[in-house]
Amino acid sequence: MKHCKQCGAEMFEDAWEEIIFHEDGMVIDAFDARVCKETCGYFEKIDRSHNDE
Repeated sequence: MKHCKQCGAEMFEDAWEEIIFHEDGMVIDAFDARVCKETCGYFEKIDRSHNDE
């Protein structure tokens, strides 16, 4: 079980997205992530290109 680097709470796997705005439009970046169960907002992307999980 991974723990949040900001508040120490447990983290869970989820789908996550970021919306990035540019002058000429926007990009929605969707990815797998570990997300803090509390409300501190911490998440980390999961790199699925390696098969060591």
